[in-house]
Amino acid sequence: MKMTATTPKKEYGTSPKHRGVYFLEEATAMGLAFVSTKVEDTKIFWLIDPEEEKVVKAKFFTYGGSDSVATGEAICDIAQDSPMQEAFSITGEQVISHLEQSNYYPFNKDSLINQINSLIANLKQDYPVALAKLSLSGKKASELKKATGSAEDEKWLKLSKSERIELINQAIDGQVRDALAMDGGDIDILDIKNDWDIYAEFQGACSSCSASIGSTFLVVENVIKAKVNERLTLVANSFPW
Repeated sequence: MKMTATTPKKEYGTSPKHRGVYFLEEATAMGLAFVSTKVEDTKIFWLIDPEEEKVVKAKFFTYGGSDSVATGEAICDIAQDSPMQEAFSITGEQVISHLEQSNYYPFNKDSLINQINSLIANLKQDYPVALAKLSLSGKKASELKKATGSAEDEKWLKLSKSERIELINQAIDGQVRDALAMDGGDIDILDIKNDWDIYAEFQGACSSCSASIGSTFLVVENVIKAKVNERLTLVANSFPW
């Protein structure tokens, strides 16, 4: 992903689109190799199509501050939809430059560069093992794309935006909202963009700190995926840093 100087800083510090997690089981179900690593406060998850040698999906998760969020988001921006070997060649300097081009300037660049280089090195080292696990499953992304998901996806795509939002609210009404209310919080579904990105605003006590909103985020996203569609991604409208 190429950035321009007009990309707003808040997109990297407070409004990440790649925040979340992937699991081995869902990667295997899609015929994709699952590589992941954690260095300090940041985890990176890549799903790689071995047939196309391409990183098709990328997410990160962190309980750290805005620099950690910005770093994870930038790594995923650069890696997603990139050839595998290009993604494995990402450097800390490249990520910092990517952020600065978008008018985001990290506080401790040297430390972040070392962290990023370690993250990428670990992901590259993990790939042969991930590929072996996928090979044992016998599943291939090209075959699965033809056989699964089309009917469920087609049903979702035929819905209007208001119908989609209503369906999402139905999925989280009850147990999820009740749990949030017990902690003095709630969640508002604000918008759905690009068909699959759900923009939400966390309110009350559950939005008061990054650790709380981080765990809440994962719970809500997993419920939506399970009850509505696995392809849906939750995007928090803002994070408290």
